[in-house]
Amino acid sequence: MQFTTDEKWKQAVLRRDDYTCQVPHCGAQTNLDAHHIQSRRQRPDLRRVLSNGVTLCRTHHDHFHDRKGEWERFLAILTVNRSHSRFYCAGIAEPRPDQMEY
Repeated sequence: MQFTTDEKWKQAVLRRDDYTCQVPHCGAQTNLDAHHIQSRRQRPDLRRVLSNGVTLCRTHHDHFHDRKGEWERFLAILTVNRSHSRFYCAGIAEPRPDQMEY
């Protein structure tokens, strides 16, 4: 699905992801960003395509922009099995107990 404006795209990404950071064990629901999976520079044709977005909290958004290798690792986890992944960022707080999976 493609949207006509960046704001509509952002709102659709946030709504699809239930207004929750998609990094496993984060669960943040405030200070959220819609992040392009494939960059707008590399894939301008996907700029407003829903499947090219993921909701990240500002902390993780900044974290991934600063650490390209961590972004690639997160994408692999997101692609393979989002619901059962284990992903922790260096320097990020421990996972919330209610977000742990056993």
